[in-house]
Amino acid sequence: MGRYDGMFVEVEGRLDSSSRTGEMVRLNLSGGQQEFYAISNSPETATSFTELEQGSVLRLRGICLVGSAYTQQKLPLRSSYDLRMKLK
Repeated sequence: MGRYDGMFVEVEGRLDSSSRTGEMVRLNLSGGQQEFYAISNSPETATSFTELEQGSVLRLRGICLVGSAYTQQKLPLRSSYDLRMKLK
């Protein structure tokens, strides 16, 4: 509940959906009992992130940002190196 706000974290989650607006990509994920999303504004990542398949299990690294009284957890990604698909 907000204790990781502002900290560099590595998380794992299932890709529920993704959306793209211009160069911004938003990945909606769920893992365990939490839902969170990852965003990237990098042109380098825009195409590759939107090609990910729904249901894929991903491992992401970034700075955790918690907002709206801890109801939304956001993970900004710096580059495609911050996202790895977990092998089955």
